[in-house]
Amino acid sequence: MRKPFTWLIFYLIIFACGVAQAGSALTITTQIQLNEFTGSHMEVASDGLQSIWLAGVIGAETEEPTLLTLTWMLDDSGWYPQWRLCLLSDAGLLMSGESSFQLVTTAAPINGREYYTTFSYDPEWGVLSVRVEDISGGNILYVGNIKLNPYSGALYPEVNLPDTAGELASPIQLKEMATYPYFVPIGATAQLYSRKNAAEQFSAVRAYDRRDEWALHVTLPDRPLENKLRLVHVDKSQQTDLLFIADADADTLIPIVGASIPIGTAEFVLDYVVDGEKWEIDRIPLEVGAVTVELSDLTLTTGGNGEPALAASLSVFGDADLPPFAVNANYKFSVPGAVTPLHEQWREDSGTVVIPVNGAGLTTLELPITVPLGDLAELMDENEVFVEVAVSADLAVPFNEGDIGRLILGERTPVFATVGDYIVLRGDFHGHSTASDGHLSPTDRLWETYMYGYDVFALTDHRTISGYFAGVAYADQIGLTLIRGFETGIDGKQHLIVLGTDDDYEMRDEHFWARQPNTSRVFYQDQVREIIAHGGYIIYAHPGGEWVPPGPYKHPDGIYGLTDEIRWMLDSGYLHGVESIGAFHKSRRDAPYRWAIEYDLALFDVSDVHGSRNFSRAYEAPVTLVLATENTPEEVLEALRHKRTLIWRNGQLRGMNSWLTLFIDAMLDVRLIERDGKPTLELTNFGSLHLFGSVRTKEGNGYFTVLPPMSSAYVPCDETAESIDISWGNVFDGPEHALVTTHLVR
Repeated sequence: MRKPFTWLIFYLIIFACGVAQAGSALTITTQIQLNEFTGSHMEVASDGLQSIWLAGVIGAETEEPTLLTLTWMLDDSGWYPQWRLCLLSDAGLLMSGESSFQLVTTAAPINGREYYTTFSYDPEWGVLSVRVEDISGGNILYVGNIKLNPYSGALYPEVNLPDTAGELASPIQLKEMATYPYFVPIGATAQLYSRKNAAEQFSAVRAYDRRDEWALHVTLPDRPLENKLRLVHVDKSQQTDLLFIADADADTLIPIVGASIPIGTAEFVLDYVVDGEKWEIDRIPLEVGAVTVELSDLTLTTGGNGEPALAASLSVFGDADLPPFAVNANYKFSVPGAVTPLHEQWREDSGTVVIPVNGAGLTTLELPITVPLGDLAELMDENEVFVEVAVSADLAVPFNEGDIGRLILGERTPVFATVGDYIVLRGDFHGHSTASDGHLSPTDRLWETYMYGYDVFALTDHRTISGYFAGVAYADQIGLTLIRGFETGIDGKQHLIVLGTDDDYEMRDEHFWARQPNTSRVFYQDQVREIIAHGGYIIYAHPGGEWVPPGPYKHPDGIYGLTDEIRWMLDSGYLHGVESIGAFHKSRRDAPYRWAIEYDLALFDVSDVHGSRNFSRAYEAPVTLVLATENTPEEVLEALRHKRTLIWRNGQLRGMNSWLTLFIDAMLDVRLIERDGKPTLELTNFGSLHLFGSVRTKEGNGYFTVLPPMSSAYVPCDETAESIDISWGNVFDGPEHALVTTHLVR
C-alpha cells in the first residue's frame, strides 16, 4: 500500500489518461510542489517518510502502481541516509535481471521546490524516456532514455495521488489520454569531434578551437526516425538553428561550420519536433574558442609613488575576436623570517591586480602591467625575496595560463661561518619530479627547493635523468646548484642513488638489475662497475636491515639491509655514502650511521620528496651540510667523495667526529670578559643551528648552556680559565655518543 503523504500539496496536470494498448506510446506529465517536506538527503524526514513517487503505469485501473514507477526513495543502508531517484517494477520490465529497482540519479528532492516530470513509455520497443525538471531551481535533474523489456497488455497512467488521509487543494480532473507514435529513441547519441588536419582521425572534444575542423557524429537506433532532426546552437539563452536534417541515417557525421560562433560557452542540442512537441535527444556543452595569456619580461621597477613594483608584459592571443574580459595578475612575495638551516618562518604578502581586456575585434593584444609590492624595499634590505606572479581570467573557455613568472631579488645571506677553507652548504641529495613519480615539474621542484632554503639539490628521478636536462638552465638562473642523478636498484629491492655519471653512461634495467649473472637482465655487479667507470657516486638509499627488531619497522619488500649485494659493493669500494634518515625509527636510523663509521661512508639525510614540501614546518626538514671549497656541482661532488658531510634534522646534528669537531670549533667563539664585575666566559654561536650542552671549566664546575643561532651565552668562571670542555646535548659523533669538544679561551 502507498503511504500517506499529508506533507505534500500537488498541482497535477495530466495530459494522458485512459487505456493505452500495446504498440502505443504512453506519456504522463506531472507537476508537484514540496511544501512541508522536512527531510533532506542527510536524514530521514521527521514524519518517517521513506519515498516520494512521481509517476508510473499499471496494468489495471484498480491496481497499485507496481508495474513501473518513478520514485524517490530514501536509502538508509549506508553510513547516512541518501535520496535516490529510482525506477521500480515488480513485473520484470527492468533490464537489470531479477532486480526490482534501477537507479536513475542521486539528485535529492529539496524542500519548497516545484518539479515537472515527463514519463514516456513505448511498450512495443521497450523504451522509456524520463525528464525531471526542477522548475524552482531552473535546472534539469535528469533527462535520459532507458531501455526496458517490452510489455504486451493494457496500460493505465498512474500519478502521485495521496491516500484518503491527504487533502488536495483542488479536485483532480482526469482527461482523455492521447497516444503518440513517437518517442525519444533509445541508444541515440551525439558526440562532437574535431581534427586538426585531414590526415588525422576525428577525436572527441568538449572544447573547440576554431582552427580545427569539426563535426557532429549522430548515432540513431535501427527503428527509423520519421520526423525531422534538428541541431540547435544555444548561446546566452538565444537559440540559433545551425542546421536541419531530414531522413537521418542510423550513423551520420554532420560537418559543422562554426567560425561565426563567438568565444564563450555554448551548447548544441540535438532534438526533433512533432506536432509542436519538442523531444530532446542529446545536449552537448561546449567551450568555444581558446585564449592564451603569456607573462614575460618580469623585472623590478619603481611605481608612480616611488615604491618598488614589478613590471611585466601580458600577451593575449585568441583564436577569434577576443570578448571583453579581465586578466587577474595574482602576485605573492615571500621573505625568510629567520636565518636557520631552512626557513623557520616566512613573511609574505600577496594581492591581485585586475587588468581589463577589451578585444575590440582583435585576436592579439600586448598589455604592459605594473604590480605594486608595498614594503618590498625594506624587506630586500634584510634578505633575498621570492616573487611569483600568475595570471588567471574570468573566461568560461579554454584559458592557457602559461608559466608562472618568478624572480629572486636581493642576495642569499650565508647562514654559517666558514669552516677552515670550506663554505657550508645546505643540501638535499634525493628528490623526484614528474620525470618519474614526483608531483612537481622539474622547474617547479627546483624553485620550491631553492625557496625552501637548500643551496644544493640532486634531482634523482627513477631510471631517468631527463628532469635534470629540463631544469639545469633554470637552476643556474635562480642560483641553485643542481647535481645530476637518478635512483636505481637491484631486482626491485636495494635502492641506490647515483650521482655525477658522465654523458656516456648507458642505463640498463635500472631498478631491476639481476642478482645472478647470465640472465636476461644485466647483472648488478656489471652495472655497478659501469657506473664507477663513468664517474658515478653511489649512495645506499633509505636502507633497511636484519638489525631491525620486530615491530617498529617492516619493509614491504621484507627485512633486508647489509645483504650480499651491498657487502660486495662495500668490499669493492663501490659504495660511497649511506642515508641515515632522521624521520625513521631509531633502530633504522642508527644502523646506517654505524655502517658509515665502520665502512668510512659519507652520511646523508634526505627528503626523498615526491609531493610538495611543507613550508609551515621547513625547520624540521632534513639537511645534509656539505663542506665545499665552492658552490659548484664539481666541488660539491668532490666534497662528497672526501666525505665532508654532516646531517641535521629535528634539532640534532650528527656526523663523523673529525668534521663535527672542526665545524663546532668554527661556529663557536669563547672569550673571557668581565660581566657585573665578575670574570665570565662569553660563548657566541656564529652558526644558524640551535646548540645546547654542558660546559665544564678547568675548575670542574659544570653549567648547562643553551646557544640559539647567532647569539651569546654567559658562564661564570675563574680568571685563569684557559680552556673549557663542552659535552653537547644535541650533537652526536655516533648513534649513542654525544660529541665532546675542547675550546681555548681568548
